[in-house]
Amino acid sequence: MGEIIESSRRHYVGDDADKDLIPAAGKSFGDSYHANDKGKQYYWDGTAWKTGLGYEYVPRYTDLVGDWNQGSGLTENGAWQADGLNCAAKGVTLGAKAIHFILQMSDDAAGTSVQVRQSAASPGSVGQVAMQVAGVGTGYYHYIVHCDENRLLDYAISAGITAYVIIIAGWYI
Repeated sequence: MGEIIESSRRHYVGDDADKDLIPAAGKSFGDSYHANDKGKQYYWDGTAWKTGLGYEYVPRYTDLVGDWNQGSGLTENGAWQADGLNCAAKGVTLGAKAIHFILQMSDDAAGTSVQVRQSAASPGSVGQVAMQVAGVGTGYYHYIVHCDENRLLDYAISAGITAYVIIIAGWYI
């Protein structure tokens, strides 16, 4: 049998934004907070309020027009463009650990693609949509791509592509 330890914790209830108004002296490791307006449950880890597994999804999805698309000034030559997607400028907040993208494209040639990655040093975190059949557009594909605190990501878009859209649907903090 294990050792039994008795302890007491505080549980707070209020609006999500109000949890930061609780003075530091009023919080102890393991305290919890229920945000009535968001339906979220938080716990105090000794330095910050955390949700469930320690990450919170921040939804942003607005529409399918996207953050970047044909004619938005991105280089379309098939080569990786280092730090070419400034996600901070699109509202991704400091502290983001990963970004949820929706990618879609259409082209009259098979084999073309749109790709997003964290960096050349982290090639395993890549979102990619590619044309399998010429003239048949892809669906909307969802990818989670890790990010650094600068929130600048690399991208590669095939030359001569007909149309594409890159959407930031949300992010994890």
